[in-house]
Amino acid sequence: MNELDFVLNKIKQIDNKTIELQTRTEQLTKEQETLLNKGIKNLEEKLIDDSNTLLEKEINAKVAEAQQVAKTIKEEAKKQNERIKKRYLEIKDPLIKQLCNEIIEIN
Repeated sequence: MNELDFVLNKIKQIDNKTIELQTRTEQLTKEQETLLNKGIKNLEEKLIDDSNTLLEKEINAKVAEAQQVAKTIKEEAKKQNERIKKRYLEIKDPLIKQLCNEIIEIN
């Protein structure tokens, strides 16, 4: 029986070590899972921040480009307006004379 007790004790020891190892493994798995989830969350936050920063830079660049286009359009419109005014002033007096002459000739 002594050998039987020895074998039974060894089986109990192995069983206890297996339970202990399983418990430690589960605990380590949970800790690793927690660390991984935290790391994933940090990466997601960084990705969102980086995306927002990039998006903000792109928006600012597009706004600056649009402002430049608007400025160019305004300058061109101002130049065209000045050309029209100049041309009007050039033909104003002759046009008035011509109209007056035509009105006088009709009457």
